[in-house]
Amino acid sequence: MTASSTDVHPALARNVRLYSWFAAATSIPPWLPVFFLFFDDRVGFDGALTLSAFYYAAVVVLEVPSGYLSDRRGRRVTLLAAGGCAPVAMAGFIFADGFVMLASCQVLLAASVAGQSGSDSALLYDSMLATDGTDHYAGAEARARTWSMVALGL
Repeated sequence: MTASSTDVHPALARNVRLYSWFAAATSIPPWLPVFFLFFDDRVGFDGALTLSAFYYAAVVVLEVPSGYLSDRRGRRVTLLAAGGCAPVAMAGFIFADGFVMLASCQVLLAASVAGQSGSDSALLYDSMLATDGTDHYAGAEARARTWSMVALGL
Protein backbone atom coordinates (compact mmCIF):
# COMPACT_ATOMS: atom_id res chain seq x y z
CA MET A 1 0.00 0.00 0.00
CA THR A 2 1.32 3.42 -0.86
CA ALA A 3 1.01 6.63 1.06
CA SER A 4 -1.26 9.31 -0.30
CA SER A 5 0.45 12.27 -1.92
CA THR A 6 -0.55 14.47 1.01
CA ASP A 7 1.46 12.27 3.40
CA VAL A 8 4.79 12.57 1.57
CA HIS A 9 7.14 15.36 0.73
CA PRO A 10 5.41 17.81 -1.63
CA ALA A 11 8.43 17.79 -3.96
CA LEU A 12 7.68 14.19 -4.95
CA ALA A 13 4.14 15.08 -6.00
CA ARG A 14 5.56 18.10 -7.83
CA ASN A 15 7.98 15.82 -9.72
CA VAL A 16 5.03 13.85 -11.07
CA ARG A 17 3.04 16.96 -11.92
CA LEU A 18 5.90 18.72 -13.74
CA TYR A 19 7.49 15.72 -15.46
CA SER A 20 5.90 16.35 -18.87
CA TRP A 21 7.07 19.96 -18.79
CA PHE A 22 10.58 18.82 -17.90
CA ALA A 23 10.60 16.30 -20.76
CA ALA A 24 9.45 18.96 -23.22
CA ALA A 25 11.91 21.60 -22.00
CA THR A 26 14.88 19.27 -22.20
CA SER A 27 13.95 18.10 -25.70
CA ILE A 28 14.57 21.41 -27.41
CA PRO A 29 18.07 21.08 -28.89
CA PRO A 30 19.11 24.57 -30.01
CA TRP A 31 22.15 23.23 -31.86
CA LEU A 32 20.30 20.68 -33.99
CA PRO A 33 19.54 22.84 -37.04
CA VAL A 34 23.07 24.25 -37.30
CA PHE A 35 25.57 21.95 -35.61
CA PHE A 36 26.90 20.28 -38.75
CA LEU A 37 27.29 23.57 -40.60
CA PHE A 38 28.96 25.08 -37.54
CA PHE A 39 31.44 22.21 -37.28
CA ASP A 40 32.03 22.16 -41.03
CA ASP A 41 32.93 25.85 -40.90
CA ARG A 42 35.35 25.29 -38.00
CA VAL A 43 37.04 21.97 -38.85
CA GLY A 44 35.87 20.96 -42.32
CA PHE A 45 33.63 18.15 -43.48
CA ASP A 46 35.80 15.28 -42.22
CA GLY A 47 36.25 16.99 -38.86
CA ALA A 48 32.50 17.57 -38.56
CA LEU A 49 31.83 13.87 -39.17
CA THR A 50 34.50 12.91 -36.65
CA LEU A 51 33.01 15.26 -34.05
CA SER A 52 29.61 13.64 -34.59
CA ALA A 53 31.22 10.25 -34.00
CA PHE A 54 32.78 11.56 -30.77
CA TYR A 55 29.34 12.61 -29.55
CA TYR A 56 27.62 9.31 -30.32
CA ALA A 57 30.48 7.21 -28.97
CA ALA A 58 30.52 9.26 -25.76
CA VAL A 59 26.75 8.82 -25.28
CA VAL A 60 27.17 5.05 -25.57
CA VAL A 61 30.19 4.95 -23.23
CA LEU A 62 28.58 7.22 -20.63
CA GLU A 63 25.16 5.50 -20.48
CA VAL A 64 26.15 2.81 -17.96
CA PRO A 65 28.22 5.05 -15.65
CA SER A 66 25.45 7.65 -15.59
CA GLY A 67 22.93 4.95 -14.66
CA TYR A 68 25.24 3.76 -11.91
CA LEU A 69 25.60 7.34 -10.65
CA SER A 70 21.84 7.74 -10.72
CA ASP A 71 21.33 4.54 -8.73
CA ARG A 72 24.11 5.22 -6.21
CA ARG A 73 24.06 9.00 -5.74
CA GLY A 74 20.47 9.74 -6.65
CA ARG A 75 18.35 10.81 -9.58
CA ARG A 76 18.43 14.47 -8.59
CA VAL A 77 22.23 14.65 -8.39
CA THR A 78 22.58 12.95 -11.77
CA LEU A 79 19.97 15.17 -13.42
CA LEU A 80 21.58 18.30 -11.98
CA ALA A 81 24.99 17.21 -13.27
CA ALA A 82 23.50 16.41 -16.67
CA GLY A 83 21.71 19.75 -16.73
CA GLY A 84 24.95 21.55 -15.94
CA CYS A 85 26.90 19.85 -18.71
CA ALA A 86 24.69 21.15 -21.55
CA PRO A 87 25.16 24.90 -21.00
CA VAL A 88 28.89 24.43 -20.38
CA ALA A 89 29.12 22.53 -23.68
CA MET A 90 27.15 25.23 -25.52
CA ALA A 91 29.33 27.99 -24.13
CA GLY A 92 32.39 25.95 -25.01
CA PHE A 93 31.23 25.63 -28.61
CA ILE A 94 31.04 29.40 -28.87
CA PHE A 95 34.59 29.89 -27.63
CA ALA A 96 36.17 26.74 -29.09
CA ASP A 97 39.29 27.41 -31.12
CA GLY A 98 40.00 23.97 -32.52
CA PHE A 99 39.12 20.33 -32.86
CA VAL A 100 40.17 19.25 -29.36
CA MET A 101 38.00 21.88 -27.69
CA LEU A 102 35.05 21.04 -29.94
CA ALA A 103 35.50 17.32 -29.19
CA SER A 104 35.57 18.09 -25.44
CA CYS A 105 32.32 20.01 -25.81
CA GLN A 106 30.80 17.09 -27.70
CA VAL A 107 31.70 14.79 -24.79
CA LEU A 108 30.12 17.24 -22.32
CA LEU A 109 26.99 17.38 -24.44
CA ALA A 110 26.93 13.57 -24.56
CA ALA A 111 27.30 13.50 -20.77
CA SER A 112 24.25 15.70 -20.53
CA VAL A 113 22.19 13.39 -22.73
CA ALA A 114 23.44 10.19 -21.09
CA GLY A 115 22.93 11.59 -17.60
CA GLN A 116 19.33 12.46 -18.31
CA SER A 117 18.61 9.23 -20.17
CA GLY A 118 16.83 6.92 -17.79
CA SER A 119 17.39 9.06 -14.70
CA ASP A 120 14.40 11.21 -15.61
CA SER A 121 12.10 8.19 -16.02
CA ALA A 122 13.47 6.64 -12.83
CA LEU A 123 12.78 9.87 -10.95
CA LEU A 124 9.20 9.83 -12.20
CA TYR A 125 8.79 6.18 -11.19
CA ASP A 126 10.34 6.73 -7.75
CA SER A 127 8.17 9.81 -7.19
CA MET A 128 5.00 7.98 -8.24
CA LEU A 129 5.91 5.00 -6.07
CA ALA A 130 6.27 7.29 -3.04
CA THR A 131 3.04 9.17 -3.72
CA ASP A 132 0.01 7.49 -5.27
CA GLY A 133 1.61 4.38 -6.73
CA THR A 134 2.79 3.40 -10.17
CA ASP A 135 -0.52 2.36 -11.72
CA HIS A 136 -0.45 5.36 -14.05
CA TYR A 137 3.29 5.33 -14.74
CA ALA A 138 3.00 4.18 -18.37
CA GLY A 139 0.47 6.90 -19.13
CA ALA A 140 2.58 9.59 -17.46
CA GLU A 141 5.67 8.45 -19.33
CA ALA A 142 3.78 8.32 -22.64
CA ARG A 143 2.40 11.82 -22.07
CA ALA A 144 5.90 13.12 -21.32
CA ARG A 145 7.36 11.48 -24.45
CA THR A 146 4.52 13.00 -26.51
CA TRP A 147 5.32 16.47 -25.20
CA SER A 148 8.99 15.75 -25.76
CA MET A 149 8.37 14.95 -29.43
CA VAL A 150 6.17 18.03 -29.83
CA ALA A 151 8.95 20.21 -28.39
CA LEU A 152 11.53 18.57 -30.63
CA GLY A 153 9.30 19.19 -33.64
CA LEU A 154 8.90 22.85 -32.78
